[in-house]
Amino acid sequence: MELSEVFTWRLSVNDSRVRLDPDTQLVRLDNRDVFSIGFRELYVTIREGEVASLTIKQIGDETGGLDIGGFPENRLSQIRLRYVSGTATIDSDFSLNTTVPRLTYRANNTLNDVPFQPITSIDDNIIEGDETIRVIILPGGDNVVQILRDWQTATITIIDDDSGVLSLERATYDVIENEGTVEICAVLTGGALSENTTIDIRPRDGTAQFRSDYSTRRIRSILPAFTNRTCGRFDIINDTIREPLSENFTIAISNIFPENSELMINPTPSFIRIQDDDQAEVRFAMGQATFSEGGGNQSITVILDGAQLTQAQTMEIYIDDGTSNGISLGNITFGTNVITQNRSISFPVVDNSIALEPDKHYLLRLRNIGNIGLGNPGTMNVTVVDDDDVTVSFAQSSYSYSESHGTVSNIQVQLNNPIAQDLSVNIGGASLLYQ
Repeated sequence: MELSEVFTWRLSVNDSRVRLDPDTQLVRLDNRDVFSIGFRELYVTIREGEVASLTIKQIGDETGGLDIGGFPENRLSQIRLRYVSGTATIDSDFSLNTTVPRLTYRANNTLNDVPFQPITSIDDNIIEGDETIRVIILPGGDNVVQILRDWQTATITIIDDDSGVLSLERATYDVIENEGTVEICAVLTGGALSENTTIDIRPRDGTAQFRSDYSTRRIRSILPAFTNRTCGRFDIINDTIREPLSENFTIAISNIFPENSELMINPTPSFIRIQDDDQAEVRFAMGQATFSEGGGNQSITVILDGAQLTQAQTMEIYIDDGTSNGISLGNITFGTNVITQNRSISFPVVDNSIALEPDKHYLLRLRNIGNIGLGNPGTMNVTVVDDDDVTVSFAQSSYSYSESHGTVSNIQVQLNNPIAQDLSVNIGGASLLYQ
């Protein structure tokens, strides 16, 4: 690589009769050779927190320098560095120093390699995936150095070493049916996200069914940038149906937007358990009743209310007589889809003609009620009162005795009905025992 060369032209002839102009003419010979340079490595990979080392090298075998009549080093123009594009952001993901050291000569008058470290990546905890930086080098103001197009651009890739896991906060969520909603939260562990992320959480039926037990088709919740928790709510249907004590369905994170290759979604579903608060109760309409023996058979009413039944329930009414089985009065059956229901059964009352019977007491109970609650009154006391009267009369309307008989005897008293217990009858001051 030489400096421009100058020489002088002078006119001369070999004929003395020709007069010559004494002025000379300068002739400049411009050198069209230039140095060609470019990046030695066009692709460089670093991790967060590391420095990207780049090197500018000569491409070709041109030489220069004063010792061979070429350009001096101070004529080698300053090379400039410029950031042109990339997914990484200056000051957030990396810092950039655009200063490039000057070109210098080797001993053989070729250009030295120029190593420099213009890019320092920033080590953060943001889950952002691998990012890229593209820089180019540009020549100075003269034509001593040219930059080959194919060697002009370097691409630096920053490997993101931050990862995270997005999970549902709890494995199980419990909710009482009448609470109406249950809050579901997703949590991020291991790092942070640099932009708002939309999280979809979707349900799957279990023993609890969509539209029957819950009404939310999905939750779409936004996790704000640089936070680690977001929540939404599933709506629970508060019905009046007596169901199993606990029903459940599952939920799971289905997807996120925007996608992030460094963010792992935990696919493990969580359970939502719905505790049924619809307690169907069965009870006697009355806690006690008194019937007259002569009134005939009586109706005993049992009431079911509080909730609908999902299936028919048959139960038994019986008299607790102290034995293991008691005395059955019969069965009653309650149907579905009705909240309040009444069922009746006949209580047999035997009408006899025996007088002076004590009141009869019966304790009525229910059994085979399944998972239905026993309300108040849960038992019924029945008293049967004897209504048979007894008339006491002499067997004869008159008795005749002579004064000489001495003792009045064989006076008979009679009853119009049998009696259930001994009855003492006084006759004229004398006590007679009738059995």
